[in-house]
Amino acid sequence: RPQVPALLARGARWGIGISAAVSVVQLLVLAGVVPAEIPAGAPLLRLAPSAYAGIVPRLSGLVMDPNRTGLLLLLYGWLVATGEAHPGRRARWLALVALLLLLTLSRSTLLAAAGMGAVVLLARAVRGGAVGRAFVSHGAVGPTVGVTARGGMVRGGTALIPLAALLVAAASAALLWRPAWREAAAQVGGTVQQRFTVQEGSARDHLRLLARGVDIGTRTVPAAVRGIGYGSAHVVLQDFFPGDRYGNFHSLYVGAFAEMGAAGTLAVLLLLGASVMAARSRGVAHAAPVVAAALFGVFYSVLAEPTFWVLLLTAWVPFYGAHAPVGGAPQPGA
Repeated sequence: RPQVPALLARGARWGIGISAAVSVVQLLVLAGVVPAEIPAGAPLLRLAPSAYAGIVPRLSGLVMDPNRTGLLLLLYGWLVATGEAHPGRRARWLALVALLLLLTLSRSTLLAAAGMGAVVLLARAVRGGAVGRAFVSHGAVGPTVGVTARGGMVRGGTALIPLAALLVAAASAALLWRPAWREAAAQVGGTVQQRFTVQEGSARDHLRLLARGVDIGTRTVPAAVRGIGYGSAHVVLQDFFPGDRYGNFHSLYVGAFAEMGAAGTLAVLLLLGASVMAARSRGVAHAAPVVAAALFGVFYSVLAEPTFWVLLLTAWVPFYGAHAPVGGAPQPGA
């Protein structure tokens, strides 16, 4: 079915739109316009967003964890970039994805997004030529993924420029008008800046968890070979996560080494490597989702995340441009 990428892009647009709508509701909760729990007392919905340092909201849409939101948005963005045929609509949706990614304040997401963008740029360098040229082999795939992904990203970034200028102008006028707002902005700015340093609280905790995982995996030879058992991290991390059955080492690789030993870590690395090679056989750009998933796992435990596996799945399915340009009709002789 050559139209499968277009269908996936349509579904991704729904996912992005719903995530954006719920994020707006989260802002209304902070403003006191919408109740944080619905219904009150016995809630079916909890709409209050998490707040970094109790000040800066981290909008997460339908997902409780902003990090998982970021990973899901990366998948949605990739499906739109590779399946949406209309350039203007593709650019608008990718611009919205970029904004929502920033609002998660997720370091793992930004690292994964940077890796995805780097692969797309590498694909362009491999193919050479202007922005509109395909990044993938014309013989195997056709001018699909490279044109849509790169062109959509460029137009998405361009669409953000006037919006960003208007926001900066409005914010500057407001800060000049109200001294109290300037003080609040300085406090929030310092808090956000702290978020992306290793001195920040959660960053230090991440480093301690990584060190603990390496220590546990290297204590004995049996532990180094086969680990302490998959899913057993919470048992040895009760000092970090008291009473939590889902505590983990916050890293795909350290967690694999501590729980499954060198054998399990090798299996994970082989899976990622095989996925990259499967994607590479259809063009460099196809490896972008796998690279994003691999980088996201550096500081996040993702083996139980469905989105992680779907990102890897994109490397193995044949329909991305295998029969026809994305959103178009089959080519003669295809």
